[in-house]
Amino acid sequence: MHTCLQLPEIVHTICKALDSEPASLYSMSLTCRRFSNSALDCLWRELDSLKPLLCTLPEESLLRDMTVEDIARFSSFYSSRIRKLKLDRASGHEPSSEFFQELRDLNIGLIAPSLTCLHWYSEYLWEFEEVFSSISLFLGPNLRDVGIHIHPENVDHQNLVSTVANKYPNLQALKITFGNAASSGECWDEGISICQFNNLRSLVIPHLSATTLEHISLLPALQEIYMNDFHFPVDVSRDSRSDKRRFPSLEEFVVVTGSLELCFNLIRYLSPTSPLRRFSLICAGVAAIQIAPFLREWQKLLHLIEAHCNPDTLARIELHDSDYLDPDVLLPAPTCSREGDIAKIDIEPLFAFKNLEALEISFAHGLFLTKADLQRIPSHWKSVTYMYLGSNYPSYREPAINHEDVVALVKACPKLWGLGVIFDTSRIPETPTLLLKKPLKRFQRLKVGNSPIESIDAMTKFLGMHFPRLVDVMPCGTIRTYPDSAELSRKWSEVEERLREAILERRRARAVLQ
Repeated sequence: MHTCLQLPEIVHTICKALDSEPASLYSMSLTCRRFSNSALDCLWRELDSLKPLLCTLPEESLLRDMTVEDIARFSSFYSSRIRKLKLDRASGHEPSSEFFQELRDLNIGLIAPSLTCLHWYSEYLWEFEEVFSSISLFLGPNLRDVGIHIHPENVDHQNLVSTVANKYPNLQALKITFGNAASSGECWDEGISICQFNNLRSLVIPHLSATTLEHISLLPALQEIYMNDFHFPVDVSRDSRSDKRRFPSLEEFVVVTGSLELCFNLIRYLSPTSPLRRFSLICAGVAAIQIAPFLREWQKLLHLIEAHCNPDTLARIELHDSDYLDPDVLLPAPTCSREGDIAKIDIEPLFAFKNLEALEISFAHGLFLTKADLQRIPSHWKSVTYMYLGSNYPSYREPAINHEDVVALVKACPKLWGLGVIFDTSRIPETPTLLLKKPLKRFQRLKVGNSPIESIDAMTKFLGMHFPRLVDVMPCGTIRTYPDSAELSRKWSEVEERLREAILERRRARAVLQ
């Protein structure tokens, strides 16, 4: 054996490079004792199923016959090497509750005592409800990342949340998902509200009571919050802008909700001094059909973001209301029948964020951008790289911007590589001319929605002339209530195909010259 292979550090580096090749690691583990430990460590470090571990044990009926030597081998060779166990998906080889009971009767102790990460059947609780309590066999002393799927009104599940909160005060990541989104959430999170998670960095949770929200807002290390089913109101006892202690380390704030109005007080918990870099909100409710009030709520939300997010650090904003709505619903134009109703959303509040890098706004009713809106963007967002300012729905209004406005915007934003807008293409001549001194090679993606298109040839020439590396042209899909959507989608897809073929032709030509 070469001298360098006698160094454990080099063998370990080789094994780490083979992480994605379990067959090679298995072969290395059988090569010699010097390779065995490092190869087994890498092979068993992370599992997404219990099947490999179960294969090292006798059948359930023979478990009681395991000797002390068998148990020691199971622990030292296999289970003690596991660091991450992510059972987010069923593999079809899950053990029964009786099997786990046999393991308890053997007094085998913790099955994976060195675990630092445990996600326990997050999406399959009801299919494996009987083995839920068996999670106790995996709650080792070193856990730093825990994910559990609970029924919040089940007392045993509430107790599990409290156990995790009390047993692991140094937890760095906690993920809790619900089996019943309609639960009140007023009692299940009591364990969280009293635990000093001073090292908690990431929290994934459906929603929180006001008491718990107040508590976690003061956690010193919390960097990420993901609320994936926020549906209960919270009260704010005082103006959050005056409390700069809240969320001192928060960088990412992501919420999925069915009602914008419920989120207003939640956003007021944010402090404009937090180092927030990403703000994401998806409203999955059907209230978008009530157009004018819904636009009014979104406008209020933009003002709240301006007031409660750090203007110096916020780099990414994502606002969506159309991801979960029926794409076949015909959306009428807004009618302003009440005081305060608006027919168009103004993005000016977002101009406060001078360091914005990515902006995605997808409203069912669109933004209806004007030339003046586009002209203001470059002076405020000088670092922006990607903007989606369109809609997943066909617009009920004729676009107020055209192809020249799009080119001017891309030129004026020096880092922009992707853009989504609905614009008028009807005035592009059959033989277009270059509107710039030279093409913009950095621009690669254009999401066009249901932008009208007259000529495939003219559009292809125009885009290829100005954006020679454009590879994605993304239209709305076919929508039954809009009879022209299928033809629009076909035309834009043809434009995209031609642009890609032109890029390949240029590459082939360069290859020949080389």
